[in-house]
Amino acid sequence: MTYVSGVFQFPHELRGVAKKIQRVDFLINGLENASNELLKQRPVDIRGSFDQDPKKYVLKAYGDNSIPDMYAVLAGEIIHHLRSSLDYLVCSLAAKGGIPIHNNRNSYMPIKLDKESYNKSIGSGCLRGLSDSAVGFIEAAQPYHAEDPHTQAFYVLDYLDIFDKHRMLNVTLGAAKLDTEITIRGEGEIIGFGDPVIVQPTLSGTEIWSISLKMPSDTFSASATASVGIYIPLPDGRPMIEVISLLRDMRNNVARFVYNFFEEFDPNYHSADL
Repeated sequence: MTYVSGVFQFPHELRGVAKKIQRVDFLINGLENASNELLKQRPVDIRGSFDQDPKKYVLKAYGDNSIPDMYAVLAGEIIHHLRSSLDYLVCSLAAKGGIPIHNNRNSYMPIKLDKESYNKSIGSGCLRGLSDSAVGFIEAAQPYHAEDPHTQAFYVLDYLDIFDKHRMLNVTLGAAKLDTEITIRGEGEIIGFGDPVIVQPTLSGTEIWSISLKMPSDTFSASATASVGIYIPLPDGRPMIEVISLLRDMRNNVARFVYNFFEEFDPNYHSADL
């Protein structure tokens, strides 16, 4: 057994996965420390005013959203280690089932948005040699079972890994969302609010929230602060998500998923080993 991160003892056959997850932990901690230092140097200012509509008070986020390219490179390395851990798992399961591991390029973890695509991958032999229980775990983890397959954990992991193979991840600094406390000053009857959103602050300002008044007011104003972090867009136009939280969730999802297969390598293994 191979000890990893104070959480799991990995079977010897999965020692490569164990080392990948150890590397992921190291990289996430380093990226988080570097991000915290960078954020101290890049404040985001929230300022409000009436724009073209005298009854709509708009709050905008001002700031520099650029970050060094190395942040995207590190995020991509973390994502690749996690995605390849799933393929490593399947290849090891295939070897356990009698498929020669040397030059085995057909075994991999399918991650599909629909059942038809999944069945096509299975037909190509990607899970050949795996036990029925192992195949069952993999099928149950497919994105098409989720309410929104495009935000399912493994689909996002697979999408970002493929994206990173062809171009740099779109990691951005200072995407801001309003904190809960907003100060209102002056007079004006409020009749509605915009939906708070996560945005990329810009030097010219990006709208983050709005307040609608019944009538124009010369004295109305509002102020707020924002949470600032490093974000990345989710697939297919979904909202941006904070990078460190996303990477930690991905890491934990992969580790928990791999854990489901430990008994395939050691029948005596059980949860008491945690």
